[in-house]
Amino acid sequence: MDAEEPGIRDKALELLGSDPQALQTNILNLTSPDPSLHSNARTLLAYLGRHYTNSLCFRVSCLILSTSDASIRETIVNFLRLLLTASGSHFWMILSIIHRNDIKRVFLECLEKETSTRVAKILCKLALDVAVESEWPELVPFMLRCFEASDIRVQETSLFLFGLLSETLGEKLSCEPDKLQSLFLKCLGCENWRVRAAAVGASVRLIVFLMGTSSNDLLEQLSAPIMDTFYDAMENGKERYARKVVKHLTVLMRKKPGFLRSRIDTCIAYMLIMAEKKVWSEKSRHLAVKFLITLAEERHQGFAMLKILPDKITRILSLLFKMVADIKDVNSWYEAESHHKNSGETNNCSYGKESLRRFAIAKHVDITDEKFITMLAEYINDREWQKRHAVPATLAQMIVGCSEEMLADLTSVIQIASISSQDSHPRVRWAAIDLLEQLSKYLCPQLQNQHHQLVIPLLTKALLDFQNPRIQAHAASAISCFSQSCTSSILKPHLDVIVSMLLKLLQVESHQKPLVITYRCFHAYIICNIQKGSQSLKEEALTALASLASSSQEHFQEYYVAVMPYIKVMSMQGKSNHRLLAKAMECITMIWMAVGKEICRKDCQEVVELLISLQESQMETDDPMRICILEVWGRLCKCLGKEFLPYMNVAMPHLLQSAAQPKIDFTNELLNASLNLLEEKASACNMLCSCAAELKEDFHLWIDEVADTLIPLLKFNLHQEVRMAAASAMPLILDSAKLAVEKGHILEVDESPVMKLSAQIIPAMTAALYMEPKAEICARFLGSLNGCIQISGPYLTDNEAKFLMDEITKFLIARSLRRHAREQGVAQDSDAGERELLKEESGNEKEVYNNVGDCMATLIKRFKLSIVPFFEKLLICVARTWVDRTTIEKKLAVRIFHEVAEQCGEEALKQEYFLQVMHYQSYLPFLLEACKSDKPEVQQVAAWTIGICAEFGGSFFKTIVDVALSSLNSVISHPNALQPDHVMVHDVAVSALGKICYFHYDNIKEAEVLSTWLSHLPITNLLNEAKVAHQYLCRVVERTKTEPLSVYLPSIIRVFAEILWAGSNLATAQTVSQMIGLLKDSKQTLPTEWASICSSLVPQRKNFLQAILPDT
Repeated sequence: MDAEEPGIRDKALELLGSDPQALQTNILNLTSPDPSLHSNARTLLAYLGRHYTNSLCFRVSCLILSTSDASIRETIVNFLRLLLTASGSHFWMILSIIHRNDIKRVFLECLEKETSTRVAKILCKLALDVAVESEWPELVPFMLRCFEASDIRVQETSLFLFGLLSETLGEKLSCEPDKLQSLFLKCLGCENWRVRAAAVGASVRLIVFLMGTSSNDLLEQLSAPIMDTFYDAMENGKERYARKVVKHLTVLMRKKPGFLRSRIDTCIAYMLIMAEKKVWSEKSRHLAVKFLITLAEERHQGFAMLKILPDKITRILSLLFKMVADIKDVNSWYEAESHHKNSGETNNCSYGKESLRRFAIAKHVDITDEKFITMLAEYINDREWQKRHAVPATLAQMIVGCSEEMLADLTSVIQIASISSQDSHPRVRWAAIDLLEQLSKYLCPQLQNQHHQLVIPLLTKALLDFQNPRIQAHAASAISCFSQSCTSSILKPHLDVIVSMLLKLLQVESHQKPLVITYRCFHAYIICNIQKGSQSLKEEALTALASLASSSQEHFQEYYVAVMPYIKVMSMQGKSNHRLLAKAMECITMIWMAVGKEICRKDCQEVVELLISLQESQMETDDPMRICILEVWGRLCKCLGKEFLPYMNVAMPHLLQSAAQPKIDFTNELLNASLNLLEEKASACNMLCSCAAELKEDFHLWIDEVADTLIPLLKFNLHQEVRMAAASAMPLILDSAKLAVEKGHILEVDESPVMKLSAQIIPAMTAALYMEPKAEICARFLGSLNGCIQISGPYLTDNEAKFLMDEITKFLIARSLRRHAREQGVAQDSDAGERELLKEESGNEKEVYNNVGDCMATLIKRFKLSIVPFFEKLLICVARTWVDRTTIEKKLAVRIFHEVAEQCGEEALKQEYFLQVMHYQSYLPFLLEACKSDKPEVQQVAAWTIGICAEFGGSFFKTIVDVALSSLNSVISHPNALQPDHVMVHDVAVSALGKICYFHYDNIKEAEVLSTWLSHLPITNLLNEAKVAHQYLCRVVERTKTEPLSVYLPSIIRVFAEILWAGSNLATAQTVSQMIGLLKDSKQTLPTEWASICSSLVPQRKNFLQAILPDT
C-alpha cells in the first residue's frame, strides 16, 4: 500500500471535497456485493480514517442531514457509529475538542429532525455511546425540551433516549425528579400511542433508578397512568403497543416488583387475557406469559403477591396446560431417531413447558390442590389426545420444582403415568414413559426403593410396543435411568424379563414382531438381523444393558453368555458406524466391570485388538470413538487391575497424546472441532487418573511422563474438567512413586524420587490454587493438596512447610476479598439468579475452608510445635479479626486452635508465642458474646471453641469460668434449644459444659453447675460429641465418687441408663465398661438409694439395669 499511497491520497481527498455525493457513494459501496467496489471503498475510507480522522467523522455526520432516503441515512449512521465508538476504531477519543462539539451539535439536530423511527433509535444509541465517553452538558436540556415538543415524533425519540441514558447517566438525568415526573405524566396522557408506550419505558427507567429514595411519593403517581396505558391498549386492540408496555412492565417487575403491589390483581388479570388472545400473535401472548413467570420467580415481593391470589395461580396453570396441549401429530416423530424427538411440538408448546418448569421451581404449584387435581382429571379423560398428552408432559416439567410434594404422593403420580401408558395414542404413551424417566432421575432413590414393583412392569411393557420404536427406545432410556439408582437386590427379580426384552430390541427390524428362534440357529440369526432396525433403538438398548450390569453387579454374571454374542456382533458390524460402535464398546466394558475379570478375561484380547486397530486409523475430531477408546482403556484397567499391565505400552502413548493436545483453535471455523478436542483431553486426563489409582506402584514406569503432561494442566483455563482431573491425579502419582520406592521398583540414588516429584507438584498446585476462580475446583485442589502433603510428609522440610502456610494464607485472603466484593454486589442488585449463584458458591466455600482445615491438620500432625511460628500470617488473617469474619472463617480458626492443642497438648499452651498469635485472651470475649447470636451456626462455633479453651486453656481460662458458664447456659436453656435448627448447638454447648466441670471443677459452683449439666444429658444428636461428653461424665463421677453423691445419684443413674440402653451409639466400649463399673460401686455402697432410684425409672430402663447388674 505504501507504493500506492500518493494515488490513494488524491482519490481519498476527493471524497472530502465540496460534493458530498462522492463520500456517500463510497459509504454505500461498503455494503456492495461487488468485491471490487467494496475493496476500493474500504481502502479509501481507511486511508481517511488514518490521516484525516477529524474531517472524515465530521463530514460523515453532516451526510445524515443531506439525504432524504431513510435507508441511506440508516447506512450512514451505522457507519458513523462503527467509526466513532466501535471497538477497533474508537475514533471519538482522538478527535479534537472543536470537531467533537461540532459533531454533537449535528447529532442533536439530527435527533430533532429525524423522521424514521428506526434511524432515530440508532442515533439515540450513538448519542449514548458518545455521552458515556465524554461530557455532553447540552444533551439533558435538549432532551427535556423535546419532551414538550409539539411534534409527536420528537417526543417519542426523546423518551427512547431517556430510557437508554438512564442506565449509565442516571444521576445526571434524575437531578430534577419532580420535573421529570410532571413531563412523563403529560406524555402518558398523550393521545398518540407511540408516545404513550415510549413514556411507559422512560417512566419505568426513572422508577428503577429512584425507587427507594425520597422521591417515592412522586413515583407512585406514575403507577396509575402506566397501568392505564396497558389497560387501554388491551381494550382498544392495540397489540403492538400493548406488547411494548408489557416488555417495560416485565423490567419493572424484575427490578422493582413492589411498585406494582397495589395493582397486581388487575395487572395479572389483563396479562392472562392477553396471553389467551388467540387473534394476537404468539410473540405477544408469550410476552404476557413471561411477565407472569417473572412475577412468580421474584423470590420476595413477587412471590408474596402471587401467593395471596390463589385463583390467579389456578388460571395461570390452566393457561400453561393449554399451551402444552398445543401439539401436532407428524410422521417424522414415529421414526425412532433422536433428532425427531420434539417433532410436532409448536413454539407455543415448548414455551409452555419451559414456563411450567420455571413456575413450579418458583414454588407456586400445589399438586394436592383440589382445583389442580380436577384439572388433571379433566385433561386425562378428554377425547383429544393432545390434552391427554399434556397431563404426563406437564407433570414431567414440574418434578424439579415439586419434588417434595410428589414424593409425598408418589403413588398417585405413578398411577397417572400408568393410565397414560395404556392410552390409545402413541404420543401419550411416550409422554408417560418420559414422566417415569424424569421421576427416576429426580426422585431417586425413593422411587426405586418404594415403587419398583409398579414402575418396572410399566417400562418393560413399553418395550413390547414394536409398532412404535420411538416408545421402545424411550422405554430403554427410562430403564437405564431407573436402574442407575437401584440396588442389585431390587433389580435381580426383574433381570430375566428386562434383559430378554432388550436383546429383542437388538435383533428385530422396526415395526416387526420378534420371531421365536432355536438356540441352534441363534448365532447365525443375530448376525443376520443385527443390522436391521433403528440405530437409536439399538443405542438405547445397549445403554440400558450397560446400566443394568453396573447396578446389578455379580447378579449379571448369569446373563453374560447370552448377552455378549449380540454386543460382539454389533461391535464388528459397527466398524463402519462409529457412533453405534462406541455404544457397543461402552456396553461391553461396563458389563466386564460388573461381572469381574474371571468371567471376561477370555474376551479381552478381541477388544484390545479392535482398540489398537482403531488407534492406528485416522479419525475426525468429532468421531465418538476418539473419546470412547480412552474410556475403554480406563475401564479395562479398572476391570483387570494388575493384569492390565501388558496393555499399558499400547494404551499409555494414546492417553498421553490425547491429554497433551498441543493445539486447540477457537476460531469460528474450528469451534466444534476444538470443543471435541477439549472433551477428549478431559477424558484422557481422567483415564490417566484411573490407571494411576488402579495400578499403584506398578504405574511407576509412566510417572515422569504423566507428571510432565498433567502438572501444566493445573492452570488449563479452557476446560474445568481438565484442571480437576489434573488435580486429582497429583496425589495418585505421588503415592505410586512412594509405593514403588518402598517395594524396590525405584531405587533412591542421590535424591528421593518422592521428594523430587513433591518439589514439582506442591508449588505447582499452590500456584494454580491461587489463580483458580471457582470455589468448587478450589475445594478439589485443596483436597488433592492435602493428599500430597500426607504422602510426602516425611520428606517435607520446615522451609517447605512455611512455603505452604504462606501460599494458603495468600489464597484465603484473596478468596475472602473476592467473596465480600461479590456479596456487596449482590446486595445492591435484586437479581434472583445472582443471589442463587452466590448461595451455591457459599456452599462450595464451606468445602474450601474444610479442606484448608484438613491441610492444616496434616501439617500440624507432621510438624507438631515446630510449625506454630509459621501460622502467624494465617492466624492474624483469621483470629485477630474475629468479629468481622464469616462463620466458615471462624470455624477454621477454631479448628486450627483445636488441632494444635490436641496434637501438642499442654506444651502448645505453654508457648507464649502461640497464645499471642492466636490472641487467645482478646477473642475469648467475642466467643462468649457469640453464644448469644441469633445464628445457630455462629453459636455452635463459639460453644465448640469454649470447650477447647476449657480443655487446654489452663490458668488463662480460670479467670473467665463464670462468664463462660453463663454464656453456655444461655445456649442450652434457650426456648428453642431442642428444635431442629438449634439441637446441634445445644449438644456442643452441653459437651463444653462437661469439659468445664472436669477441667475446672475447683472453680465452679458444684451444686448449680453439675445439676444443670446432668439435666441436659445424655446428648443424642451429635454422636461423636456425645461419646466425648459421656466420657467426661464418667471422669467427673470417678473424681467425685469419694464425696457424698446422694444428691446427684438419681440424675447420674438416669443418664447412665439412657446411654447404656443406646448401646454403642452414645458411648465407646471403654466408656460403657466404665459406666457399668461405677453403677456396680454405687449399688454396693448405697443399696437403699439404688433400689429407690431404680424403681423410679421407666420399666424398660429399670429392667435393662437389672439385667446387666443382677443381684448376687
